[in-house]
Amino acid sequence: MLRKLVSDTAIYGLSTIVGRLINYILVPFYSDVLVAEKFGVMSLFYTYAAFLNVLYTYGMETAFFRFASKKGVDSNEIYQEILSSLLITSAVFSGLIIYFSPQIGTLIGHEGSERFVRWFAYLLFIDTIVAIPFAKLRLEKKAKKFAIIKVLVICVMVALNYFLLVVCEEIVQGKQFIFLQEFVTSFYEPELATNGGYIFLANLLANSLLLIFLVKELSQFRFRLKWDKLKVLYQYAYPLVFSGLFFAVNELVDRFLLEYYLPKDVYPDKENIAVVGIYAACYKLSIFITLAIQAYKYAAEPFFFGQVEDKQNKTIFAQSAKYFLIATLFMFVAVSVNVDLIGSLILRKAIYRTGLGVVPFLLLANVFLGVYYNLAIWFKITDRTHFGAIIGGIGATITLVLNLLLIPYIGYYGSAITTLVCYASMTALCYYFGNKFYPVPYDLKSAGLYLFAAIILVGLSFSHGYEGLIGEFIINNSLVLCFVGLFYWKEKDSLLKLLGKKS
Repeated sequence: MLRKLVSDTAIYGLSTIVGRLINYILVPFYSDVLVAEKFGVMSLFYTYAAFLNVLYTYGMETAFFRFASKKGVDSNEIYQEILSSLLITSAVFSGLIIYFSPQIGTLIGHEGSERFVRWFAYLLFIDTIVAIPFAKLRLEKKAKKFAIIKVLVICVMVALNYFLLVVCEEIVQGKQFIFLQEFVTSFYEPELATNGGYIFLANLLANSLLLIFLVKELSQFRFRLKWDKLKVLYQYAYPLVFSGLFFAVNELVDRFLLEYYLPKDVYPDKENIAVVGIYAACYKLSIFITLAIQAYKYAAEPFFFGQVEDKQNKTIFAQSAKYFLIATLFMFVAVSVNVDLIGSLILRKAIYRTGLGVVPFLLLANVFLGVYYNLAIWFKITDRTHFGAIIGGIGATITLVLNLLLIPYIGYYGSAITTLVCYASMTALCYYFGNKFYPVPYDLKSAGLYLFAAIILVGLSFSHGYEGLIGEFIINNSLVLCFVGLFYWKEKDSLLKLLGKKS
């Protein structure tokens, strides 16, 4: 069974990696086209969108997996109820955002951005409507279709970005495709290219295609609302709203405080919004672990809920968590020891590379976040979702307090350290409560050994003091091989058994 999880994770992972790599082409592109201030504004908008996405879906995706996976339950009926509910609420939320878009633009400190706000309202509506059809594909084990759709949309978004930010400008200036000049001039606004507006528009147009790609799943929808059934779903899901909001706070508050709370003397040569842009750009280098987490979640959520009745499920949970930890720690070591090289390839402007020192902290923080997602299955399958809200609330409190304490002294390093402390604390709390209510035999000794080894190896890469590009590359990556050697020494037999090569 664990091999099925690995297989699905590989499919989701391949699509996620391919999609993100395609999307990642845009990072150096944006850092070339946009000044740091505009990169910061773009980052803040997407952070606000992540926060609102939690409100829009209000835990119903997890509720769908929980109830549609139950034996004797008509999953199609659950699908109709949840999608009907989301359709109504998302229409109301987006309608309010559109109506108050001028005031919202002023409230978030970016006057004149009401058009961006409206575009995000449409985007949030579409993303909410397709969330449950995507969940349906995952539940039905249609990983390939899920993966293909995701990659296609990202390809379209990249193409639209290039067209709107580069090709249109060259057409208007008469450098190419002159026969299209009159047509392009009729809609092209240079200001939208320089202030990041076309980035938002490209995202909206690309995601609109999801309504076409998911037409089969959407055509199966029939509007249906029964309060007695929705009540049960809401009771399960509402604590997940608070949990999601607290997670959004963990993502939002550091950027918000870096813009509005950071003293000018910490980075006297930079505007605060530029500092946000630097931090956001470097945060993207933790994408390697974020990709692994996302791919794993796509496969693991329906898989774990499907194992609730299996007597061996706790053993499966423990094994999957162990291998996930090893994989993400490998990424932590590999990226951290090569952070300067990777940064020079991806972050084209030197100003963005001034923040590379935060990357190891953020990578390790994401390792803990991934482990938390593994451990959190206990309160989802035992219907104790309020523990997710409690743990999330504690994490959000840590995030707020430590950012307030550290940002005035060490700037975005304070935010990175805070993120690490927050997710490590949440992981410890989740394990503590889970061990009381749903004990799983996690291999803590091995976990501690791998974590300790990974941190020591990364520390050595920053302390050896060797100069010279080739020599430094060889020494740093020999540390990566040390981690691989430790894994091989410890896990050879169990890995071969997992792959079916040994009984």
